[in-house]
Amino acid sequence: MTKNIQPHRAIFRASAEPTTALPISVRSVGQYQISPDWKDPTKKITFVQLLWGIEGEGDVFQGGVPNRLQAEHIMIYLPGDTHQLEAVSNPWNFRWITLDGNLNVDIIEAFELSQTPRWAGPCPEKIFVRLEHEIREHTPAGQRRAAATAYELLSLACGYTSRTGSLVQNAIESTHRHFSEPRFNVNELAQQLNVNRSQLSREFKERTGTTLIDFITAQRIQHALSLLKETEGSIEEIARRSGYTDPDYFARALRKSIGQSPTEFRRR
Repeated sequence: MTKNIQPHRAIFRASAEPTTALPISVRSVGQYQISPDWKDPTKKITFVQLLWGIEGEGDVFQGGVPNRLQAEHIMIYLPGDTHQLEAVSNPWNFRWITLDGNLNVDIIEAFELSQTPRWAGPCPEKIFVRLEHEIREHTPAGQRRAAATAYELLSLACGYTSRTGSLVQNAIESTHRHFSEPRFNVNELAQQLNVNRSQLSREFKERTGTTLIDFITAQRIQHALSLLKETEGSIEEIARRSGYTDPDYFARALRKSIGQSPTEFRRR
């Protein structure tokens, strides 16, 4: 349990609207530690809110329907949603941030954040604390720094960084080590990790938002692009060093990814 925190802490921007034109702006940030006897006034909101569970659990209502928010899970409210919270455990501890700005909803959609609870990993409390300091600095520079920190927080909320030692993290690390080996593929990776291929592929997609095949291909393409720019090796050599035994297949894969052949990219 988190110790020595105020039951309610909320820090608001000193102006109702952003004073600097930004696509996304931090409106408020805070932390609640509440019990089941606490009542949250039901209200319709005009901003984006992200809630991130720390410990315990509670119900976050959407259209009158409760969604259970647990530790290490996040949930999003969008403008026009009816805001209502009820603690289930004692206490229910979570952090939150509210966002406005010209493109706040578009940015949330681009991050593919969900209005239903989803796993995102341990709450990055140091980032929330940093936001508390940045929002207090009511200057254009402070608002820009807070916006940049909000982007960092949203990226983490996607759950793309997996738990240390997890299956997905092991898959990422193994891919970084072995992608240049031509025989390396999803089947080989599953054997290395001693796990079923379907389970590995499903969990990787759920945690990262991309398929394992696409992730392996991206590592190979990135490596090949660096070699094309930084070395004078032949196309055949670069294909081999990037995990491709067939230079023609490598050229097709590169064109599919960046719209150019290896030769065209090198000349650009």
